Amino acid sequence: MKLFNRNEEQPRRKNRGCFFSVLIFLAIYFVLSAILGSATSSLFSTPETKLQKQTVYRLKMEGTVVEQAKEPNPFASIMSEMPYGSSYEETVGLDDLIANIRLAKTDDRILGIYLDGGSFNIGMASAKTLREALMDFKTSGKFLIAHADHYGELNYYIASVADRIYLHP
Repeated sequence: MKLFNRNEEQPRRKNRGCFFSVLIFLAIYFVLSAILGSATSSLFSTPETKLQKQTVYRLKMEGTVVEQAKEPNPFASIMSEMPYGSSYEETVGLDDLIANIRLAKTDDRILGIYLDGGSFNIGMASAKTLREALMDFKTSGKFLIAHADHYGELNYYIASVADRIYLHP
């Protein structure tokens, strides 16, 4: 039987094995975390909209218009449905609205814009900017139609640029 001295090779091999085991465990942990993270993010992401020929861009006039919208909280709508939950109101970014209107103006697949509803919570400056973008859209020769059960002053101001306005009697 051979006795090992502290300075010999045998005890170091055990330490290396433990070190490599920890490295392998950490690598597996990070790979599984990345897979789980990407799967979770795909659940909460919105699918890409694919435009077909002869599409009408529907601008739903609901929610609060803010300068630039934040990423939506996926749990906010669930929490608002619970008793004593916080209220949830959808926010719409003015920059997103303007960008979509400009894209609709130049895209040949889009025939026109349909303004749906009339309950935007919007400031006067934002309403003026949105109305000017819609007036610019009309220079493309495409139609612009508005429909609502009722309009407030600012929402009617936005819709007044439309070719036709349909209201509930």
